[in-house]
This record gives sequence, structure tokens and C-alpha cells, in this order.
Amino acid sequence: MGITKAQLAQSIMEAAINQRSDELTLQRMIFVPYSEEDRKVFQEVFDELKTKYPAGRLNGIDINKGDINQYATHNCSAIVNAANMEVSFGGGISETIGNASGQAANIDNEAREYIDRFNRIIRSEEAEPDETITTEPNEAEA
Repeated sequence: MGITKAQLAQSIMEAAINQRSDELTLQRMIFVPYSEEDRKVFQEVFDELKTKYPAGRLNGIDINKGDINQYATHNCSAIVNAANMEVSFGGGISETIGNASGQAANIDNEAREYIDRFNRIIRSEEAEPDETITTEPNEAEA
């Protein structure tokens, strides 16, 4: 891929942090690296980001080493995985998450609907100046 683990961790964390609005800083955000080595990389990056962002912007962010499929690792009702652009459960961690949820087909179908809508918006087929894509919680997130 041509980048270091620290650069990848920084890219992932900053992308997530920059997507948070002031209201969303009240929500928890947990990064779940699998190995202790990766947890240390994420922690070092997070410590650096603390010098870049106001403290309030980083409220509720934690790094927990473990298996993302185990609820006890993160205690979150939703998992966000950096997936392929097709947002499909073709393999890897996305397949594992889908299988663990018991809702892989439903999640895959819903993701395909959202990515199709996103692509139409990008191509300006139905774009409105302030249109955003939102998702509603579903049973698969519980």
C-alpha cells in the first residue's frame, strides 16, 4: 500500500474525527485494532492528534484492542468498517461482521441501496444543494 501503519491509523482516525459534528462528539467512537502492536500504533497517533484538535472534539474516543465482532470489546450498537467502495460483504472483516450479526444479506442489500443513491447524487442525477445521505437504525445494528 506504500504507507506505514502509523500513517494508515492517522488517516483512519482523522477521517472519522473530521466527520463528527459538534453534536456527535457526545457519541462514543471506538477504534478496535486486533493486535497489541496495532493498538499501540493507534494510541501513539491518538496522542499526537490530541495536540492538533481541541479536547472537546476528541471526547468519547477510545481505543480497545480485541475482536470487533465481540460486543464486549466495544459495547457499541453499530460497527463501521473501512470497506471497499462497493460496500459489499465480499470477504475479510466485512464478511465476518456480517456473519456475526446474522444479518449479512440485509446489511449488504441496504448498503448497496445507499451506495447506489450516493453514486446518483455524485453524478448529479438527483442532487440537491444540501442533500445528505442518512441511515436509520435497523435490527441488524442491535
